[in-house]
Amino acid sequence: MTTTESLAQHEVLSPVSELDRLIFTEHGREAAVQDDEMLRLELVRESVAHHLAQCSAYARFAEQVGFDFDSLADPEALDYVPQIPTSAFKRSAILSVPAEQTAKRCTSSGTQGTISVVYRDRFTIERLLGSTRRGLELLVGDWYEDEIHVVNLGPDQAEAGDLWFAYVMSLIGVDYPTHHAVRAGTFDPHEALTSLSQATVFPVLAGAPAVVMAVAEAALDRGGLSIPHLAIVTAGGWKRAGAQRIARGEFNELLLRAFDLENTCRVRDAFNQVELNTVMLECEHHRKHVPPWLHITARSLRTLEPLPYGEQGLLSYLDPSASSYPCFILADDVGTVRRGPCDCGWAGRTLEIERRLDRAESWGCALKMDRAWGGSR
Repeated sequence: MTTTESLAQHEVLSPVSELDRLIFTEHGREAAVQDDEMLRLELVRESVAHHLAQCSAYARFAEQVGFDFDSLADPEALDYVPQIPTSAFKRSAILSVPAEQTAKRCTSSGTQGTISVVYRDRFTIERLLGSTRRGLELLVGDWYEDEIHVVNLGPDQAEAGDLWFAYVMSLIGVDYPTHHAVRAGTFDPHEALTSLSQATVFPVLAGAPAVVMAVAEAALDRGGLSIPHLAIVTAGGWKRAGAQRIARGEFNELLLRAFDLENTCRVRDAFNQVELNTVMLECEHHRKHVPPWLHITARSLRTLEPLPYGEQGLLSYLDPSASSYPCFILADDVGTVRRGPCDCGWAGRTLEIERRLDRAESWGCALKMDRAWGGSR
């Protein structure tokens, strides 16, 4: 049976599906604990069918690498779904919907010289927002939305524009009363600190590590600020602020001193990148739990073959939450996927991001990744 015939017999991605139940309802929390591989297989199968049918560039790529849709019969086969190198998003538009149906053009920060551009439709954005809300609900607990005061150390949605990190952080304001600390491109850590100190409800401080550190240092300049129940969310890494980077333990110690925190259980780091449509937020034990719909594989830096759980490698993702583009990506981060129970009560998989590829590794991996995709355009 050909891939085309297989797709004709398979229902393609629906905007209302089991995936939406996982992302938007309590059912998702139960599934996260169980971490059902067969459920994940079915969700990815539906997504692959959709993108093969709707994205001609991806269909050509899959054909070129010899992918057979019918081979997706067991969870182990997920590691061999064709994955797009993130460099491809720097060269051309990759779409599974007509251009006029896209709602948001999303760009990376371009810290490595060129930017990735990803186009999202309404369903894709809503699912991204759902994954963000999912992590924040675990952080804020039983507080009502109007009892939470967020200080976002970035701009609001309008000022964020297409820049992905700023846009994702601004989405917090969709669900919770939020003060955006960047206005007209200007950030004042003392002004952000004033907003935080005036909060009469559950306070949340959110931003890149460097700007969170700037606010903590501003607090120490005042002799410290006692907000022992403060929650802090960092995201985006150090990027251009690499010269200021400090170790995670030292960073947490700075926050403890600056805000008189009870402990660091509510200091959480989140992970996402412009090409990925799911946000992963740490639990109280500082482990990034992988949601039940997302498949992550660590691959050999030399051969790109999948590695067992617990071994460090190049990370790749199958994310069925994106409908406007095939979110089956080979990234340029090195990390480890682990499996097993966590003290927070979740079972399943966790992700550790170790570092970015270095130049020598990037050159070798880029050649392997681009050889196949280069002929698909």
